[in-house]
Amino acid sequence: MTTLPFPIRNCPICGSGEKRVIFQQRFGTFSEGSLLSGYDVATCAACGFVYADGIPDQAAFDRHYAEMSKYEYAHSGGEVSPLDTRRFGEIAGLIERNLPDRSLRVLDVGCATGGLLAEMRSRGYANVSGLDPSPACGRFAREFYGIQVHEGTIFKNGLAGGAFDLIILVGVLEHVRDLLPALQGIGASLTEDGCIYAEVPDLSAFMDWPGAPYQEFSTEHIGFFGPKSLHHLFHRSGYRLLNMERVPRQFTKSTVMPSACGLFRRGVAAAGELPVDDETEPALLRYLERSAREERRVVDILSGLADERREIVVWGVGTHTLHLLETTRLAEVPIAAFVDTNANYHGKQLHGRPIISPQEMQKRSEPILVSSLAFQDEIVAFIRAELAMTNPLILLY
Repeated sequence: MTTLPFPIRNCPICGSGEKRVIFQQRFGTFSEGSLLSGYDVATCAACGFVYADGIPDQAAFDRHYAEMSKYEYAHSGGEVSPLDTRRFGEIAGLIERNLPDRSLRVLDVGCATGGLLAEMRSRGYANVSGLDPSPACGRFAREFYGIQVHEGTIFKNGLAGGAFDLIILVGVLEHVRDLLPALQGIGASLTEDGCIYAEVPDLSAFMDWPGAPYQEFSTEHIGFFGPKSLHHLFHRSGYRLLNMERVPRQFTKSTVMPSACGLFRRGVAAAGELPVDDETEPALLRYLERSAREERRVVDILSGLADERREIVVWGVGTHTLHLLETTRLAEVPIAAFVDTNANYHGKQLHGRPIISPQEMQKRSEPILVSSLAFQDEIVAFIRAELAMTNPLILLY
């Protein structure tokens, strides 16, 4: 077993040290700015929660989201896509059906550029604000929507006690290492009977919505919830469940994220322990089997490129590329450079090669390997239509 640079930890929900390591995820690293080089995917033997083990402390994650954020939509000038807009409408509609009181004071944690808050406001929720660690996100939210965004994290934010009736955590908890302290900290900003709406990727349904192999074990997702484990987390934090739904969310033209959506009210939770989450580990094993099958074809393509020894450029430096660099022969391919739209990566190196902007790529003629399933269509359209580039394209999907 590969030794990871960070210590193992107990289950972040129930605290048990009894676990089963189900999978080892590994990543290539940048010259600077890497969050981690991999982790073990472990299942808690006591409560059934699936989580990343052998990872850095919470402060490292907080720094990463402040300095390396990809949620600013900088490549589109801060504007969200039509798919994001539709997804925000679906989330706001779910909240509206369960909490129709328009006088609620609403805080969106990890609000990015404020798209969900703008949708809430359009439905009559006038008192909305956000919290995000990225200064650029706050700037875009003010410029686009006139929405106030507090700069900070779920742990350090300077928010007043009891200032909000509803806190929204969409796509947040799967990024958090220290889950119980996180809810305790942000809960201080709730009123005594305030609510939290939480939405996370639903591991128990990954098999229903195929994506790139192993993609859900990303560089940033370190908690892998099903509805039962999400309920466990809030139960242990002193919240009672009001509503739980399983909803597929369309993230790109080709990918859907199954989501567990829970609404919880602060107060005395039901007495006793909840049943063990017996859904996520069997679902995880099925997901791993499918990922192994699907990656064999990608492995063959990359092996062919390694044997061919033709110099190429790789478009994308996210989880997909970092995983392939460590687990396939991609590292043996003559890579001249990497391309990414996230300006926070420009000027850095990956695998000893420079990371350049799409505009710099316009000066080059090498074939481009598009290293993404979720955004493959969008990347191809961007290369051909917006950049007017004719470089040969190598597609993995």
